[in-house]
Amino acid sequence: MKPLSILKFIRGSGGKLFSLAISVTLAVTLLYFLSIIISHVVNQNVELNVNPLLNMSVISGTDVEVSKEHLDKDLDKLKGNKDIKGWYITSFKYIDLKTHSSSNNMFLFQLPIKDITTMMKWQKLKLTEGKIPENQGEVVLHKKLAANYSLRINDLVKKSTNGWNLNNDIKVVGIFEGPAIMGFEYVEENSLMLGNTDISVITLAADKDVTAMNRFIIENFGNRYEIRTIDMVKKIISEKNKNINFIIIFIGVIVVIVLSVLLGNICMIQYTQRSKEFELLYAIGYTKKYIAIKVFKEIGICTLLGYFVGLLLAMVIGWLMNIFLLDENLLGMSIVNVNNLLWILLVPILVTFSGMITPMEILKFRDIM
Repeated sequence: MKPLSILKFIRGSGGKLFSLAISVTLAVTLLYFLSIIISHVVNQNVELNVNPLLNMSVISGTDVEVSKEHLDKDLDKLKGNKDIKGWYITSFKYIDLKTHSSSNNMFLFQLPIKDITTMMKWQKLKLTEGKIPENQGEVVLHKKLAANYSLRINDLVKKSTNGWNLNNDIKVVGIFEGPAIMGFEYVEENSLMLGNTDISVITLAADKDVTAMNRFIIENFGNRYEIRTIDMVKKIISEKNKNINFIIIFIGVIVVIVLSVLLGNICMIQYTQRSKEFELLYAIGYTKKYIAIKVFKEIGICTLLGYFVGLLLAMVIGWLMNIFLLDENLLGMSIVNVNNLLWILLVPILVTFSGMITPMEILKFRDIM
C-alpha cells in the first residue's frame, strides 16, 4: 500500500481542523502575553530594589539619639571587619521613578567627588554622557531616571519638582548606565557630619563577602540604626513573587484544563463526523495503527502551528506595548522568555493527547460499515 502523505491527509481535513488551530493560537497568545507581563514586573522589582544594593548596605540614623561614644565604637567595628572593603558617610534623598505598575523610591546619594567615583566603580556604573559632579548642586543620574523625567545634560531640576525630595535646585551634569538605578549629588565632605539623623553610612563588599558583611551589620547595628541590605529586600520581593507566581500558575492551569476539555469536545465532534473516512481508509488497506499515527501527526501539527502563531502574536503585542507605552521611559519589557516558552509548550502537548481520545475510540471498529 502506498504511504499516505501527512500533508495530503491534513489538506483534506484542513477546514475541519481550523477551529482547533485557532483555539490553541488564542490560548497561547493569552498565556504567553500574561507571562511576559508578569515576568516584566518581577524583573523590574529586582532591577529597582535589589540591584542598587548588590555590593553595599546602608546604615541610617534613627530618631533615637546615639551618643558620640557609641558612634566611635561602631565606626571602629566597621573599620575592623575584614569583609567590609570601604565605608562612606553620606546623606540621601529619594527620586520617585514611575513605572506603569508602581512608583519606586530610588536613592539620590550625596557624596564628595572621590566617593561618587568609588561608588560608581563598585556598582559597575559607566558614565555615558557629561561628567562626574564637581560643584555644589550638580548631579549624575542613571539613564532610566533621566528618561523617566525627560532630563538631559545641563537641565535644571527645581526643588519643588513633583517626585523629587530636594532641599535645593540641582543641575544634571552626567548620565550613566549600569545595573543599579540611582543618582549621585556632589556635596562638600565637611557637610556630612556623623550623628545627625539624616546622615547614613554606606558599606561596600566584594560579591563573595556581601552576605557575611550584611550578617555582621545586622548583628552589631540592627538594634540602634535603620539597616538596608540586599538580603532584606530579596526577602520582601520573594514574598511578593510568591503571590505573583501563584496567580500565573493558577491562571495557566485553569486555561490548560478548560482548553483541553473544550478542544477534546471539538475533536470528538470533528472525528466522529470523519468516522466514515477512517473506515474507508481501513477498507482500502491502511492499518488502524497507521491511521492513528496519521491522526496523531495531524492534531500535533495543527496544535504546534497554533502554538507558534500564538507566540508570534503575543510577541507582536508586547513589541507594540514597548513602542507606544514603555520604551519612552526605557522601561520596556523583554518579549522573549525561554522559561515561559517551555512551560507554555504544555498547551499543544496536552491538547494533542486529549484530542486523540475520540479518534482512538473510533478506530476500535472491527468491520466495514
